[in-house]
Amino acid sequence: MLTLKNKIKQRNIIVTAILIVIFLAFILPSHLRPWRFPSDDSYFYLTIAKNIISGNGITFNKVTMTNGFHPLWEIVIIGISLITDNKILKLDIAFAVQQIFFLIICCLLLKIGKILNMKYLWLSFPFLATYFLSIGVYLSECHIYSLMLSLFLYYILKNKYEFNLKNSFIVGILLGFTFLSRLDSIFLLIAFISISLITGFINNKSDLLQNNMPAKSPKSILLLKIFDFNIYSKLLVTVLGFLLIASPYLIFNKIYFGHFEPISGKIKSTFPELISNFNGLGSLGKISFYISLVTLIYSFAEKEIFRKQLLRILGLQTFLLCVYVAAFTNHTTHWAWYYVPGIFSGAFLIAIFAEKVNNFMIKWIKNSAFVLILPYLFFVFISFLGISRAWSEYFNPDAGGLNPFNFKSTLNEKWQIEVANKLKLMVPEDSKIAIWDWPGYLSYYSDLNFVSFDGLTCDYNYNKNILGLGIYEFLKRNNINYYIGLYSDSLQMDNLPQPYFRSENHFTGNGQQIKVVSPIEKSYVGYFNIKDSNLIIKFSDITKNLNIKDVGLWKLEF
Repeated sequence: MLTLKNKIKQRNIIVTAILIVIFLAFILPSHLRPWRFPSDDSYFYLTIAKNIISGNGITFNKVTMTNGFHPLWEIVIIGISLITDNKILKLDIAFAVQQIFFLIICCLLLKIGKILNMKYLWLSFPFLATYFLSIGVYLSECHIYSLMLSLFLYYILKNKYEFNLKNSFIVGILLGFTFLSRLDSIFLLIAFISISLITGFINNKSDLLQNNMPAKSPKSILLLKIFDFNIYSKLLVTVLGFLLIASPYLIFNKIYFGHFEPISGKIKSTFPELISNFNGLGSLGKISFYISLVTLIYSFAEKEIFRKQLLRILGLQTFLLCVYVAAFTNHTTHWAWYYVPGIFSGAFLIAIFAEKVNNFMIKWIKNSAFVLILPYLFFVFISFLGISRAWSEYFNPDAGGLNPFNFKSTLNEKWQIEVANKLKLMVPEDSKIAIWDWPGYLSYYSDLNFVSFDGLTCDYNYNKNILGLGIYEFLKRNNINYYIGLYSDSLQMDNLPQPYFRSENHFTGNGQQIKVVSPIEKSYVGYFNIKDSNLIIKFSDITKNLNIKDVGLWKLEF
């Protein structure tokens, strides 16, 4: 007869086995066909790492230097690239590392849930797994950014009663590493300092237990503890810890690139010019914005002080990020890895909502068996959706968005990979090719050098040079002898890759005149001509993928 202890042990074994099966179901498709999962931008890291290891410097294309990447993940990718030259094995190793990061994130969140008495935080794990393991954030900085964010949140909550100068300094160091993992996490530092000043979050134990308000003082006066030297000194130490980690990277940028800000951030940002483009957030960005509002509003109703502070920090970080993106960004910002803090906020809201629903159902519904099984049904249902999304990517190389049931199998690959493999055979080794955008896949799988006119994989000097020389002279001096662009004026806009929407092609009787603008100022920098006779190949002849109509490879003549 089984004892209670043995029954619990048996139950734990069964639960663990089920969780392992679910986890394997999530990650298996990414290792069976890893080349179908990353986005184009994520491949930048691998190409830059290859050039660094080869002694070519910090460059994507061997024409210009670049700091258009987040440094902490680049360091990890360099380490992976030192292990093997096999392109697919690199992907496998990178994915495995990110999947380990995900498991560590889940463990940290469980610890956070225990500290905050959020017994239903585990319900958010299928939601998180869908985000991290199913929708195309592989190979990006998303996982390492989330890991650093998790460590920061765990540390500040773990030490909630002992926030001395030492802990304040360590918090600053964690914020520094979070910043290096994704540079727009500077909003996390701003949110943490703001919430700490407003609520006295990093004050002593007695103040925290009294909701940060000394009993004899009017709350209306003490709500903003702006004259508390104790808080200022600790925040100053936090900032010093942050600068200890972040400043070497910033100084390096200033010395080698002439600016503290990476080129990719500069190109995307219009600050301080206000543009107000809410639609630029994309679907996930808009969802994150609304989540931030719900998180901040609910934090005023939350009674437990540390839950309240966690929600405020995450909610304010997400809100500031979304507002900045919508107000001061004129580039593509719908990518999923932008909105990690929104995903974390959503995970905590799921746990809180489940707790509220459970309390309501226990009070009003007599069927206790149904109440007990409902969370597990939710867990299984969301896991099923996430797993289906991962397998749809395995079956269909063009699967995108949330479409979890797109299982139409095809032997065709992503057009970028098919084109890259063909270009490798057609174009001389180490050739340089001009392109409007989309250089990640093409560069990685062809080993050719792609100079994209959007400048995101270039540097400030690229922008300066095309302004001074003009695009024609720039291409000529740098021996950029090929161009990827449109070959037809009957634009199939619904079937073209997004970057080609931006090209300014003026068709003539015997070719085209290609106008180019500088990536930062968006100023006209001249044009170059291509002749119909110099069209080398139409990409529609290489791949059956309809997403590549009207695009081809051209030979440039100077």
